[in-house]
Amino acid sequence: MNTLEWMPVVLPALWLFAVYVSDWLAASIGLVWIAGRILYLIGYSRAAEKRGPGFGIQALAGLVLLLGALRLKTGLTGHRAVSAKRRHHSQSTQEGAPTRPP
Repeated sequence: MNTLEWMPVVLPALWLFAVYVSDWLAASIGLVWIAGRILYLIGYSRAAEKRGPGFGIQALAGLVLLLGALRLKTGLTGHRAVSAKRRHHSQSTQEGAPTRPP
């Protein structure tokens, strides 16, 4: 059940991180999150007190994904889509296209 509670946080953050920051880094952090969930399961099946390390790993991975995804909202990331938009805008202004409608 705990995994289901984390899904609404981790999956959108993973997707946004992959789109706006780095897809291979998002995949790597996603694998770390899965490893943390597995450690959580193993620790919890042995004793409830032993779930801490797995929880810490998956929580840290989820937090990194979330912070990376939130960075895009503040404009602190140099994303390739933003760069492509700027390139397109600068090309259209260089070709003599007006920047604003008349």
